[in-house]
Amino acid sequence: MRSLLLGLSLLMVQLALGSGCASSAIEVSSENPKGPAEISLSTTSDTARVTLGDSRFRIQLRSITDSRCPANAKCIWQGELAAELSVDRERDGKRDSKRFTLGQETMPSLTTLDATFDLLQISETTVELRMTPDTERR
Repeated sequence: MRSLLLGLSLLMVQLALGSGCASSAIEVSSENPKGPAEISLSTTSDTARVTLGDSRFRIQLRSITDSRCPANAKCIWQGELAAELSVDRERDGKRDSKRFTLGQETMPSLTTLDATFDLLQISETTVELRMTPDTERR
């Protein structure tokens, strides 16, 4: 944990000085501004900015966790791939944030911040999501 914090601190210093390699933000816009929007994130492009209706979202892939059972092992539970996400929503001058995990088995879909996030596909390095405003799901 200590080495992780040190590594993150060094990365932040590099980014502040402009000498680091930062992942680029992906701009996602749906043909229909009311949604849905499909988003692909990877460990190299970990942030997407999405505008749906009167809300602007920033979705960040924090990590991908692999708890699947190793080959040739006897496990009680098969495990899963899961993505930890941070979502910021800005609307009417207000900002709300949520941090949550979407997993193949435990929680493939979640409604929060007036949108539903559906896990479409996940691998060890990539996540594909569909984001639908609540008004579209009714």
